[in-house]
Amino acid sequence: MNLKRLVLVCLIWWALPCTPDVFDAESAQHRNFTVLASAAQTAAGNGTGVDVISCFTPLTNQGYVFLQVPVTAGSGTVTTFKVWIEASGEGTNWAAVPCWSTLTITGTAPVSNTHLLVNETALQTSGSGSGFCSLPLGNVRARWNVAGTTPSETFSVILSCYS
Repeated sequence: MNLKRLVLVCLIWWALPCTPDVFDAESAQHRNFTVLASAAQTAAGNGTGVDVISCFTPLTNQGYVFLQVPVTAGSGTVTTFKVWIEASGEGTNWAAVPCWSTLTITGTAPVSNTHLLVNETALQTSGSGSGFCSLPLGNVRARWNVAGTTPSETFSVILSCYS
């Protein structure tokens, strides 16, 4: 082996431990976070922030997550039922998180480039809205809007990731 090859091999060998980790499916850890516990919601509101920084990948410093909104009960006349998540770096300023492949509770086709996990215009008593989302920041919270005549929707928000 000539000197140039030896130096090149040594440089590559030395640099390998310094490179960012790449996702390894065999050693990945599945994580679930309850972003919003199941409860009846009767108006617009938001939950408290949940730290999900453990969902971030070192290579991109972002988290790609799956969110599910199981609905277990509903009553009244509901004209608007929307659920989404927001992210914040410091817990004060919140912004909607982009999602794709969202599926509505009524089973309509997936919608791309939206932030809504649930976007319904009528009462829902069961089912689940879902979507894949990209987290730019490590704190998330659920936000929703329930409107109508004495509306009530019971749901939770669950976030899943591999890291």
